Amino acid sequence: MKMDSMASGELLTRPAQKGDRVPLAIRVTSLGRVLDESRALQLGVLAGITFMAAVMRFYRLGDWSYWIDEIATIDRIQGGVQQMFSFPPVGISFLLTHAAVSIYGLTEWSARLAPATIGTLAIPIAYFPLRAMFNARTALIAVLLLAISPWHLFWSQSARFYTTLLLFYSLAMFALFFGLERDRLGYILLSLVFFALAARERMMSLLFIPVVVVYLACVYWLPFEKPKGLRARNLIPLIALALLGLAFVIYEVIQSSQTGVGLIRNELNWFFDKPIDDPARLLIFALLGIGIPLAILAVLSGSYLALEKNRAGLYLLIGAVLPLVLIILANPFMFTKDRYIFMTLFCWIGLAAAGIDRLLSILPNRASLLAWGVFLVLVAQAATAHLLYYTVDHGDRYDWRGAFQIVQGQMNPDDLLVTTRPEIAAYYFEGEVNDYVGLKPETIAAPGRRVWFVVDSERVWNNRQMKQWLFDHAVMVDFQYLRVPEELNLRIYRADPVQ
Repeated sequence: MKMDSMASGELLTRPAQKGDRVPLAIRVTSLGRVLDESRALQLGVLAGITFMAAVMRFYRLGDWSYWIDEIATIDRIQGGVQQMFSFPPVGISFLLTHAAVSIYGLTEWSARLAPATIGTLAIPIAYFPLRAMFNARTALIAVLLLAISPWHLFWSQSARFYTTLLLFYSLAMFALFFGLERDRLGYILLSLVFFALAARERMMSLLFIPVVVVYLACVYWLPFEKPKGLRARNLIPLIALALLGLAFVIYEVIQSSQTGVGLIRNELNWFFDKPIDDPARLLIFALLGIGIPLAILAVLSGSYLALEKNRAGLYLLIGAVLPLVLIILANPFMFTKDRYIFMTLFCWIGLAAAGIDRLLSILPNRASLLAWGVFLVLVAQAATAHLLYYTVDHGDRYDWRGAFQIVQGQMNPDDLLVTTRPEIAAYYFEGEVNDYVGLKPETIAAPGRRVWFVVDSERVWNNRQMKQWLFDHAVMVDFQYLRVPEELNLRIYRADPVQ
């Protein structure tokens, strides 16, 4: 039977017969329908995606050197469990990492074990709320995009709190949405519990509050069908939280004006003293972290769903865009980084997946290949980043361990070491370490002593006099270049007074 004598719809509605020539688009569409109808197949695909995510996150987990933020985590862990009562308070990620280091000893692998595990578990956990918000196909596309996300991979392989923050923050958003949609007060209270756990990780999770306020205002004032849980009983806990936050802010302002010291302001002075006045750069690097094609698709998908009066699309769109806008607005006044919006990654990926699914639903059979093409563009971009991440860029971080090993192997007993990161050298170098920042050329020009320098491109500018001296008097021994959006490199110099 020839295909041109048969409507494509007939092939989709009757059993295939011998001799049928079924186009690829028809086969893909048919497979999609089977996936939508088979819960066992859905869970099987989810298990396969989770396994792939685990392999990616544990592969070479201990190979990468510590980077400076990981040193902060390790120093805090070595402070002991009394850090539970310090400020900012520690969260679940600290306790899990502390336990891993206590059991397995301090290594790069053990310090990153908890983030990698939580990053892997986030895959199946994210599937179920996304399936309830949209459908199984959207949820599977979303968790696959999350599994291959270069940004999520990096933070899953870093001894930091970001994967835990992302998980708790996202669960707070999901629980609140379903509490309003299903009129379940218990879900809303559970949302506040997850919010408290996220805030315990880092206070940047407070951006959850304006997201909720803006969403409630939109569904109340704009022509959206109101969720059945939008009533006083369910809003009382949210109002109480908002009033508590407002009271604390007022108290903080009064304390700061009367005494010059406030709890938050005093503890966060470092952030206010070191603003990076470049909102455009922050925006670009945040979009690069998310993935520019994925971010564009997410915004367009969210806008389309909002115009269709889809509350889930509106909620995720606000959850994705509003924190980024607020961080950019705060950028001229305080220290902010692109990673501060990492906790919104579920929103961006969920919107992109919903957009792909909607294209698959509305496009005719052959045209649906275009929707899969959009999906494959996102996969190809992630695959390119992974190739560099694993093979060239040392996990997108400097190879401090390798650099210090080179120096250690070539040093004479009376040689000196100077580095821009003495905190990291303490873990990888045996001997005296001198801090590059604040160092003057005349203090190291002792006759007959060679001086080794291990300097990174981010901090070498912090001592311009010393930087010029390096170019004039030292020989570059080794050079590491990271193929990342920023111009990052790590260099080893040797200054020999005899030569």
